[in-house]
Amino acid sequence: MPKGGQDMNLRRRILTLLLLVIVTLTGCATRDIGTLGERGPLFQNPPEPLSFTAAQMTDSNFISRFDNVQILLDTSASMAVDGYENLITATNFLSSFNDALPNDFSANMGLRIFGDNQKETWDTTELVYGMAPYSHAAIADALQGVNLAGGECPLDDAINAAVADFEQAGGSSALLIVSDGSWNRYDAPAAAKLAKEKLGERLCVFTVWVGNIRGTQVVLDQVVAESACGAAENGANLTEQTGLASFIENTFLDPAPVVETQPAPVEEPAVVESMDILEPVIFTVLFNFNDDKISDEMIPVLDEAKAFIEEKADLTFVLSGHSDTIGVEPFNQELSERRAETVKKWLVLQGIPEDRLEAVGFGETAPIADNDTEEGRMLNRRVDIAPK
Repeated sequence: MPKGGQDMNLRRRILTLLLLVIVTLTGCATRDIGTLGERGPLFQNPPEPLSFTAAQMTDSNFISRFDNVQILLDTSASMAVDGYENLITATNFLSSFNDALPNDFSANMGLRIFGDNQKETWDTTELVYGMAPYSHAAIADALQGVNLAGGECPLDDAINAAVADFEQAGGSSALLIVSDGSWNRYDAPAAAKLAKEKLGERLCVFTVWVGNIRGTQVVLDQVVAESACGAAENGANLTEQTGLASFIENTFLDPAPVVETQPAPVEEPAVVESMDILEPVIFTVLFNFNDDKISDEMIPVLDEAKAFIEEKADLTFVLSGHSDTIGVEPFNQELSERRAETVKKWLVLQGIPEDRLEAVGFGETAPIADNDTEEGRMLNRRVDIAPK
């Protein structure tokens, strides 16, 4: 073959090799994983992703520990290798996490993804849900929409963006970072330290490692250490129902306050308190034995009672007639009623409206002194005037 032909073939081979390299590199930069679980022809026997078992926690037993929770989901290229094992594990975990939360979980929730070339743009992080009041259905829909992975792992950008969201929302906040920790060429621990400086005790950071390469969880441990509040977990330890429930309860929930059942209130007789009255004011008009007429000695008492009743124009009054125990009970009952009516008539004649006065007789049933003595019987022959 002429030398010129050999050179041409060599050039073609070199050009073909370069094209193959370019296609391979650009193909790995961003991978569309389509429906999670779908595997391309390059992965004939990939490792199996982890699955998680969830049981919904009882609504009335727990309350949210934080006002805001934002999930940071790693969608960088390392999450798509080996048949998308790590990304499927991450979304499996978050789906079970979502299923286990109580329906009345009261925090504002957000789901943020991070990785270069998301949706074929240059954005390194995107808030795909929230911040909004927690909704099981909305979080499930947002997770279903995560179908791209590529580029490096800009966890620091995601932390910075989440802090801005928390500052706007106010209140206490928690970050839940789900990542394999690989390809992290940014300073995520420094971002966590800065976040702590901005939010202080209002921020806690929790991480769940879903990787399979030893040592890649170190960066997540460092992020938690810099936040000084939180915990780093291995996703493999949370696959069982009890492990996942314990993680959620210890991380995001507090026990609901115990509501003590109070006995039904016992109705007490109403006590009238008006203006400067702290106790019911009672005026007592005494009567002679077997008599229902007002004596001259009692007129000053009635004058005071009249002035008081006029002053408390918004009150009504009860005139309670009583007797001693000498004589038969029916007679004493009638006598007590006549005494009460006598006082009522006197007050009405002095200008007190009749509808503000109620005359009642109690006979000998309510003594205030000993009926075995003359002094006691004298005190029991009376009419008490008191606010109703």
